[in-house]
Amino acid sequence: MPRTSSFVFPGVVLAISLAVPNEQNAQITVVLPTRTRGMMKERHVEVAILGAGTAGLSAYNEVRKVTDNFVLINGGPGGTTCARVGCMPSKVLIQIANDFHRRHALEKEGIRGGEHLRIDQRIVLQHVRSLRDTFVQGVLKTVDALGDRMIHGYARFRKPTVLEVEQQLIHATAVFICVRRHSRNGQTSRICRSS
Repeated sequence: MPRTSSFVFPGVVLAISLAVPNEQNAQITVVLPTRTRGMMKERHVEVAILGAGTAGLSAYNEVRKVTDNFVLINGGPGGTTCARVGCMPSKVLIQIANDFHRRHALEKEGIRGGEHLRIDQRIVLQHVRSLRDTFVQGVLKTVDALGDRMIHGYARFRKPTVLEVEQQLIHATAVFICVRRHSRNGQTSRICRSS
């Protein structure tokens, strides 16, 4: 029978249970109880934008034209899916493939030697990664400049216009939900809706 011990430290909302089935194997379980409202910082903003991808950054560009009282909340990796792994790197690769394919038309244009061109995959992929990193850095620079208006974390709705994220309660007049939606068949679509 495994031994179980629980430890609760004063002032810390944390419970740890240690189960030792045998002396060689130990399991540690950490349980974080639901936070209480009194422990959270509260903020009031005109607009909360959920998602810092392509749709969220488009919403941010429009919102900042009318107010500085907003937050941008992003729970996933920064840099937008499009810039990191989506359309931007793939378009660079497609352009390289199109450039290579044009070698067949060069002779007609008076350019000799096209038949001797070849692809160096290692260099091609280095070029794609380099441009991808440039795209992502541009996005990250934009969101980093927001300071405390950029919140990294996953938001949870407490009420239609109250969000909990990273030990903050965000009270917003309007919430824009700008996230990528995954369907059961594996296809994704971008949505951006406001409350």
